[in-house]
Amino acid sequence: DYFPDFLYQSFITDQMLEDFYDNFDPRSNKQRVEELRSMRLKAFLLTVEEYIEHISWADCIGELKKEQNLVNFLIHIFKALSLLWSLKIVHRDLKPENILICGKEPKIGDWGIAKILLDVTTKTSYTGTPLYSAPEQLDPDKFGEVDWRTDIWQFGCVLYEMFEKKPPFYSNYLGQLTTKIL
Repeated sequence: DYFPDFLYQSFITDQMLEDFYDNFDPRSNKQRVEELRSMRLKAFLLTVEEYIEHISWADCIGELKKEQNLVNFLIHIFKALSLLWSLKIVHRDLKPENILICGKEPKIGDWGIAKILLDVTTKTSYTGTPLYSAPEQLDPDKFGEVDWRTDIWQFGCVLYEMFEKKPPFYSNYLGQLTTKIL
């Protein structure tokens, strides 16, 4: 109930990518093939999620901040996250745009960078939304050591923004961190 349905999923292998490049005529599409190869695409999971009709945060934030509505919202979000964590999945990109307000239960969408935890933590490359990223996602020395605490941090940033109307680290400090990792 807390997540959109996956309508389609497919794992795109390195071999599939090579086959894709091979389908171009090298004489007429040489530049295009070179552009695509320069992107250095790696194998990836392609998913298509159900579209969820929802209310924008701007339109419902006042109602959402009322005590009983907020308590219900928190209960639902933590039930959803608890379910994910019990399956050893970390979302890694919790932000207002990915928490859809629809009816009584919010839904968490955009699974593009979710990770399955293979051990206590999972190393990965940096990706996500810097304004909501946990410190381990921004520190080049730790670059992506994630676990359930990553989602807790991000959801804390969402709650902060709900009340303060801006993310907690919307400052020069974040700009400096972002510059270091990019």
